[in-house]
Amino acid sequence: MSDYTPTTEEVRDAFAEIKEDDFVGWFKAEAGFDRWLAEVKAQAWQEGYKQGSLDNYGSSSDVKYADNHYRKGEK
Repeated sequence: MSDYTPTTEEVRDAFAEIKEDDFVGWFKAEAGFDRWLAEVKAQAWQEGYKQGSLDNYGSSSDVKYADNHYRKGEK
C-alpha cells in the first residue's frame, strides 16, 4: 500500500470523469463534488468544536449555534 494521498483536484477530476465532449456534465459533477466536500468539512469542524467544548467546558450544548464557517448561510 502506498503512502500517496491524491489532491482534492485529482479526486474532483476523477469524480467528474472529465469528458472533452460533455462540459455540462463535468461542471454538474464538479459542483456536486464541491458540495459534498463542503459538507464533510462542516461535519468535521462541528465534531471538533463539540469535542473541544466537552474538553474545556464539560458541555457541548451550543454546538448547533456555533459559527461554523463551512456552513454558509445556515443558522
